[in-house]
Parts: sequence; C-alpha cells; structure tokens
Amino acid sequence: MNIKWTNKITNEELWRITKQMPIEIQIKRRKWNWIGHTLRKEAGGIEKTALDWNPQGYRRRGRSKRMWRRTIEDEIRNTGRSWNEVKGIAGDHNACQLFVDALCSKDLMMMMMKFIIGGCYISLKPFSTHSKPLKY
Repeated sequence: MNIKWTNKITNEELWRITKQMPIEIQIKRRKWNWIGHTLRKEAGGIEKTALDWNPQGYRRRGRSKRMWRRTIEDEIRNTGRSWNEVKGIAGDHNACQLFVDALCSKDLMMMMMKFIIGGCYISLKPFSTHSKPLKY
C-alpha cells in the first residue's frame, strides 16, 4: 500500500485500496446472517422466542430509545416486506442469503455513490497534459 503515517487519507479511500467493505455493511451483513440463522432454529428455542418477544407495559417519559428490534423493523420496512415475510424467507437458506445480499448491496451502492459524488476528482480535459483536475 505504501502509505506513510504522515499521509492523510479518508476511510473510503483506505477501503478502496484494501478492497474491504465498510464496517457498517459488514456489521449489517453479520446481523442479518445471525437473524436468518436464529429464525431457522427449531421452534421453542430461546433465541427464536426472543426475536418475537414484545414486552408489555409503559416506558418512561421522554424520547424513546432506539432499540435493536426497531432498527430491524425499519430495515425490513425499507425493503417493502413484513416481519412474517422475512421469517418465511429465513426458512430457505439460499433465499435468505439472497435477501441479505440485496439488503446490504443497496447500502453499499448508496455509500459508493456518496463517495463518488463527494470525493472524486473530475478532469474537464482528460487528454490534455496541462489541465489540472477539478475537485467537485
């Protein structure tokens, strides 16, 4: 890589050089792989029960906390599916992997577009040796 400690590079550039996915995508992929694994377990397992558990009662005053379950529900809602559809998809390992790939590739594409638009250098005259690249 030949990057010195005095050089300043962005995380996106480092990921591109090392051909690594951003950590957010890796975490999301592992989370959904774990959810699929847990939903394929036999009925009555404590992990499977915990995913469907809905605690009753009142919450304290103030802004509600961002809970893990709500982040999952938001991600499912963004795909246009319901929790029961995801549970059905999880029953088939191959379908579950396709669902996880589609879910994570959409986010990866959004991050790549943000990087391309936000930090790439575009030259107005690509074949001229005297032009300087412009940063947009």
